[in-house]
This record gives sequence, structure tokens and C-alpha cells, in this order.
Amino acid sequence: MATSLVELLAVFSLLGGAAANPLNLFGPYSVYAEKGYPCGPKESSGKMKLDLKATRVDMRKQNALQLITVSFNTTTPLVDEMWGRARIDGYSNGEWKPNALLFAFQDHGCSNLRTHIPQLFNALFKKEGEGKECSVRPGVYTVVDEPMNWTFPKFPVLPYGFFRFHVTGGVGEDVYGCHNVEGRVVPRKHG
Repeated sequence: MATSLVELLAVFSLLGGAAANPLNLFGPYSVYAEKGYPCGPKESSGKMKLDLKATRVDMRKQNALQLITVSFNTTTPLVDEMWGRARIDGYSNGEWKPNALLFAFQDHGCSNLRTHIPQLFNALFKKEGEGKECSVRPGVYTVVDEPMNWTFPKFPVLPYGFFRFHVTGGVGEDVYGCHNVEGRVVPRKHG
């Protein structure tokens, strides 16, 4: 017992107080998209297509807003009868590790998109989708060089790292759209 206590004290003294500085694995964050691309053609019916391009971000200026250009093309209304799913894969040891986080919304697809990604929703759809019943008409919705704060208000903390967001939505068995966005979740700088 005395030997292990002495060893423990020796380790702490060698660390020089490093134990007082915990590792930051998750917490308040900033998110930066690096690239967006559609899923394979067999993964959706193609009724909803999203094209996303984002500017590079100087990581020394983590609170700077990223500029995005997005085109969302839908041949069917985006409505609350839709379901939505998000699978977040982590990147580690040179490969994607699936299912780091999973989110499934059985219904209220439009309202959930409006609630969980409000700045993107408002930039794309402007006044569409306002009100109690969320609905966006079929059409092409575009923003060019829009400053984007990727904040998810219902998720005040996230794990930090490089992730792939695999997002699907549809009605019943029909997957209307499937899209991937790769990005970084980094600690938010204060000040």
C-alpha cells in the first residue's frame, strides 16, 4: 500500500500539476463544414437534393463565420409528416468509425430541421416554414456566400473532432434525400 502511494505521488510530481488541466474532449463548440456531397444513388429516391460548398476557415480565428453556398432542390414539399435521421461518424486512425452519435426523428421533419439548424433553415427558406405547421413548397432554394454560424441550440455541447454527418429524410419507406457533410467540431474561443 505504501509503495503504490509513493508511486502515485511520484507520478503527480513528475506531471508538474498537469492533472489540474483536464483534457477537453467535449464542450461549447464551433462547427466548420469542410465539404458536402450526396449519398450514393441507391440511398434515396432523389426527390430532395442538397449541394453545399463552404469556404475554408483560418482555425486561428475560430469565431469567424464561414461562408456557404447552398442549393436545395425539392420536387416534394418539406413537411412535418416527414421523418429525419442523422448518423454522425467519427474519423480516427485513418478511417471513418460509424455511429459515433445517432439521432432519429420519427416525424416533424420540417419543424425539427427548423429547430435544430435554425440559421441554415432561415437562410434557405426565408419566410417559408414559419408558423405552427412547418411546410416548405417544392422548388429550388439557394443562398450564395451566406455567413453561417453552425450552432445547434438543442445541443449546447458536442464532442470535438472530425466528423461526417450523414443525414436522410423521407416519408414511410421512401428516402427522399440523403446527404453527407464532413466537418470539424472545435472548442469555441471566448472573447
